[in-house]
Amino acid sequence: MRKGYYKNDFLETQQLIPARISKARHQDIEYQILKILDAFEIKFGACHIELKLDINGIKIIEIASRMGGWRNVLVKNSYDIDYNYLLLKASLGRKLDDIKCNAKNFCLVKIIFTQKDYNFYLHVKQRYPQMIINDNVFITNETKFDYSSDLLDAKGYYYIKIPSTDNPSKFIKGIITESNPKITAKSSH
Repeated sequence: MRKGYYKNDFLETQQLIPARISKARHQDIEYQILKILDAFEIKFGACHIELKLDINGIKIIEIASRMGGWRNVLVKNSYDIDYNYLLLKASLGRKLDDIKCNAKNFCLVKIIFTQKDYNFYLHVKQRYPQMIINDNVFITNETKFDYSSDLLDAKGYYYIKIPSTDNPSKFIKGIITESNPKITAKSSH
């Protein structure tokens, strides 16, 4: 939980594709996003819209007429769609083929800020190495895990590819069970 000056702030720590939301919630988000795109007169290309869902509805956090970070890897490993290729093709004015958006997997990117985040990364790397599809971790024995206020404070990130038949909750929540004790050793990457 954020404290002090940052108590009402939030920090992006992970992203999961596809989202686990109801069809009605999906339609509501799509409706709101199309209204935003129209308001900003964005007609084609990638658009990065961050939002937060709560019981009171949808809160828009950020909008940018660009592809958001990590999306190409998340989309490729969830839907087997080359997002960069589609973006390039659209930018060149070429017709896009029909795209089937049926997720084959969940793909989760987790960002490392804390010692707990790092311990979970080591746990996943040890217990589920085949599920880590890419990792960029910048931690040494000298790394200090101080208070993080934005993505620039990240110590690294990694992607987990989770079969769509599995529940991604334990990876989202960063749960290390009793049978999988806390890992404290640091390694260099």
